[in-house]
Amino acid sequence: MSVVGEKRCLPQPKVDGYFNTWHIFWVGIPATVTEHFVSAELSSFWRRHLIWSKPAGKLLREALTQRFASTTVFLSLILGTEIRVLFSPSKPADDVRNALKSEDIHTLEYWTGIALCLAIFFSIAALVANFTAWGIYTVVGNENLKLIARSSIGLYGAQLPNILVVGVIYLFYIWVALFWWVIMPFAPAIILSVGGILLIVHIVSTYSALARIIMDTGAMSSRRVLDQEKEDDMTPSQLAEELLRRTRDARVNDVPVNLKYREVNKQYTLSVRRQSMFIQKERNNSSGEFNAYGGGLGSMDLADVDLAD
Repeated sequence: MSVVGEKRCLPQPKVDGYFNTWHIFWVGIPATVTEHFVSAELSSFWRRHLIWSKPAGKLLREALTQRFASTTVFLSLILGTEIRVLFSPSKPADDVRNALKSEDIHTLEYWTGIALCLAIFFSIAALVANFTAWGIYTVVGNENLKLIARSSIGLYGAQLPNILVVGVIYLFYIWVALFWWVIMPFAPAIILSVGGILLIVHIVSTYSALARIIMDTGAMSSRRVLDQEKEDDMTPSQLAEELLRRTRDARVNDVPVNLKYREVNKQYTLSVRRQSMFIQKERNNSSGEFNAYGGGLGSMDLADVDLAD
C-alpha cells in the first residue's frame, strides 16, 4: 500500500463530525450532552474564560458584579412567585397543602408540593450564595482581584451561584409541569410538558453553541478575531462559516485557558505601564517647572514655618 493510501486511510478527527454541514449548528457545536440541558454560559469553563480574558481588575469586577446583580433580580422574582403559589388561596394550592399535611404520598398533589418546597429551598440557597459572592468580590482590590478570582477556591466561589441557579430553573419547571397535570386533562398536560422540555433543550443548545464559539475563538478578549477589512467584506453566512472553522481548529488544537489570553494580558500590562510612566514623567516635569519658578516652599521655608508656629 502506498504512503498516499495510508494517509487516506487515517481516521478523521472526531471533532469534524460536530461541524457536518448537514447538521444544525446548535446540535453539533455543544461539546457535551450536558450542554444541551445546562447552558455553557453557566458552566465553570465559561467562568474560567471570563476571568482569564479580562486583564484589568476593574474590567473583571464589572463583568462579575453585573452577573451577580442580574442573578439576584432573577432569583428574587422566582422566589416571590414560588412563595405566592405555595400560600395561594386557590383550590389547586389548597389540594397541594392538604396532601402535604396528610402525608398522602400516593397522590400527584403531594409530589407537586414536594417539588415546590424544594424549589423554594434552592431559590433561597442560590439567593444567599449569589448575594454573599457579590459582597465578597466587591471589596477585593483591583490589583488582587485577578489573583483571588483565578484561584481554585475563587473560581468555585464565583461558580457556586450558577450551580444553584441551574437547580432553581429545573425545579421551577418541574413543579409548574406537575401543576399542569393536577389542573389539566392528560392530553394537554403531556403536550405542554413535552413541548416545554423540547423548547428548553432548543434554547439551551442554541446559547451553548454560541457560548462555545465565543470561548473557542477567544472572542471574550479585546483582540479582534478577524481583521476589520476581512470582516466587513464577508456576508453573515460567511462570517458563520469562518467562526465555525476557527472553533473546529480550536477543538483540535486545544490550548489551556490561561495561555489563550496570555499575549493579550501582556500587551495590556505593557500599555498600562507605559501610560503610568508617561503620567509620572509629566508630573515630574510639571513639579520641576513649578519649583524653578519659586512656586513651592523649600525645606528651609518649611522649617521657618514650623518655628513660627
